[in-house]
Amino acid sequence: MWKPLCGPILDTLNKNKFLSLRTKFLADQFQNLCNNSDPILLSSTRPTIQMDPILWLPMTCSERSRVLRWRLGWLPGDKPKECIFHPYHN
Repeated sequence: MWKPLCGPILDTLNKNKFLSLRTKFLADQFQNLCNNSDPILLSSTRPTIQMDPILWLPMTCSERSRVLRWRLGWLPGDKPKECIFHPYHN
């Protein structure tokens, strides 16, 4: 993203111009994803181009996977199962 967008205008680049270039880049990438893949799932789960704030929290890969599946509603079952190692924690 940095070289193609900011390389030619590096000497005149300021924060506002960079943010507008970044927003345009994200919108273009989002539109490409909608056009090139199954748009029903993508547009129904996250119709905006912003990053989910929950993803900024520090977590392991397995925790991040579970959080993403929870956020998208992909976790199986209605009620979470109790952990065999911590039966009294919900």
